[in-house]
Amino acid sequence: WCPAEGDIDCGQHRQSPIDLNRDRGLWNHPNEKKCPDWHWMKYEDGACTWEDMIDNDESIHRNNFLIRRHALQILQPVDGNDRLRCVNETQGGRRYPRVDYSKGFPDWWHLAHTEISVPSEHTQEGKRYDAEVTLAHFYETDHYKNQLGKIVIFMQAYDFAEPWPFLDKMICQWRETEEQQRKNC
Repeated sequence: WCPAEGDIDCGQHRQSPIDLNRDRGLWNHPNEKKCPDWHWMKYEDGACTWEDMIDNDESIHRNNFLIRRHALQILQPVDGNDRLRCVNETQGGRRYPRVDYSKGFPDWWHLAHTEISVPSEHTQEGKRYDAEVTLAHFYETDHYKNQLGKIVIFMQAYDFAEPWPFLDKMICQWRETEEQQRKNC
């Protein structure tokens, strides 16, 4: 990581935080990226239930809600061999949540983890948001060019916003995780 100002020859790439600009997708903009495969991203849900996420004795982390220094994190419940540890027979057995990115990636990207940062880590055209949700996907475990792709969703609080019960449920789970960690200390 390199600081934004100062020594630019520190020998490492400055990755984060970054200011995202929307000019890449604007028609006829000088920075427009031409794309061989333009389609909406397609998302398919995985096999894990809420119970698989919070109490899974086959997973590396029994509770897959973690509190990290940089973000609140939800991991997919996997064992030591990166095998998904939840099965849903109606959805075809073990299946990671996955996304079909546009712009020429021919295979599915599988959800590795979700992070929530408050306030947002990144900015968009100089604006910082109240929160940032990052969905981190891996290409394929056995692919020779295994890469990590991320979808970032900026969130802004509003006085008259509709309630979001699922977000409330996640926050309550992180509070329980925090209480348990405090007891363990």
